[in-house]
Amino acid sequence: MRVSRRRAMVLFGVAAAAVAAPGGARAATAPKVDWAGSVSDDLGRVAVRIQSAVAVTAIKAHVVTLAGVEVATVEAFELHSGTALNGEWRASGRLSLAQLGNYPLTVEVWTADGGYAHAQSAFWSLRYRLRERFEGVAAAPETVDFRHRTVTISGRHLVIHPSANTPAPVAGVTIGADAYMSADGTEYPRQTAQGATGADGAFRMELTLAAGASVTVNSVVEAMDHSGVQRWVGLVQTPTRLSVEVDPGTVRAGTAVEVRGLLERQVDGVWEPLPGQVVRAHWELGSYRKPVGTGEVTTDAAGRFTTTDVPPTGVNELFAVYRGEGDSAFYLPCTTTVRDLRVQQDAVVQNFTAARTGGTMRAESWRVHGFVAYPGAEFFPADTNVWIQTSADGVSWRTLTIVRAQGPDLDSPREFTASVMLTGGRWLRAYVPGGPAFTDASAVQKLNRPLGRLSVDGTGRVPVPRR
Repeated sequence: MRVSRRRAMVLFGVAAAAVAAPGGARAATAPKVDWAGSVSDDLGRVAVRIQSAVAVTAIKAHVVTLAGVEVATVEAFELHSGTALNGEWRASGRLSLAQLGNYPLTVEVWTADGGYAHAQSAFWSLRYRLRERFEGVAAAPETVDFRHRTVTISGRHLVIHPSANTPAPVAGVTIGADAYMSADGTEYPRQTAQGATGADGAFRMELTLAAGASVTVNSVVEAMDHSGVQRWVGLVQTPTRLSVEVDPGTVRAGTAVEVRGLLERQVDGVWEPLPGQVVRAHWELGSYRKPVGTGEVTTDAAGRFTTTDVPPTGVNELFAVYRGEGDSAFYLPCTTTVRDLRVQQDAVVQNFTAARTGGTMRAESWRVHGFVAYPGAEFFPADTNVWIQTSADGVSWRTLTIVRAQGPDLDSPREFTASVMLTGGRWLRAYVPGGPAFTDASAVQKLNRPLGRLSVDGTGRVPVPRR
């Protein structure tokens, strides 16, 4: 008389039961099922990994639906790797089920001494699904440029059914191509295309790219273990060049200038206009930057662009750049700079006076006095030097001395005074040379006889002497 006894065990998430061996000899250890599922490259074949203290003599796998209905059992197993005490067992044949999908597995194991285990896990399932194989997938051409943007993706698609595990063409399978484009750190919206396989599994589709792309080819089929392929389409960028000019090059503060430019691309060694592209430009003064107009202009059909803008006071440089971004990834970026611009604030010499203080008819001593001001200026020079000059005709000037004009603070009129000796000449002038940020300034005085204190109106205009 055989006596059996069950006991429940939980082994690594696996529910297992052990029974006593015939004749009352009790198994030392129940067999342990580590896992069960499909063979990775043969999904219609069941595989089970078992550990046992004695040899495994029988295995039975139950294939059930998610609703718990049994649809197949597998009892013929062969040792695939390892040993009868610790090895992987695979079914001798493949299953042929009515529907594709994932099926839970329950496994029973018997050992040589009568030991028994009944095991199942939520992590075990038969992945009764299609597999695929792509052959000869190619992208033609392998690179794109601004003249050749369309790429043909072609190849052959084979379907592997789990009941046969043999690749075979299937007509009408939808194949998709996803292009992920990027250039110079810029990512572009994904582009997709679809095609269908013919009777021989061949497919063909086209993508129009805006940049180089990583193209992933995959089937659009449910119940398929996808194994898509990837192809890279390179980007050939065309050289470009940018020329810009500003007219006029020297203006008073607050005056508009015209910025003109030409963008070109090099095609087969010849430079030609590049239309419809965005050029960015800004004024620069040290670390200070201000956009030119809206900051962006678009080239016309002749590759030219024109914009009018008021440059900031003191600006001495315009910087323009074509980045070759957006739909322009086919073109290499380029830059250009216009230097030595002058946006000048007004400088004036005020209340310039000259008085004779002594001397002879051949050498007279004169004292000059005046102020230098910067009306409406946004900023001021740190130092102001005044050239005291003389002239015989009011046209050609000779410098007598250079003095510094000083004031209580930067935005106040700056006073200057000097004593000079005249050995001839009928004119005296106070002259302040300008620079990138300020205009020239001057005031003149005609020396009359009899000797005495003379003054000018401070307008800065140089009079034309009468002859």
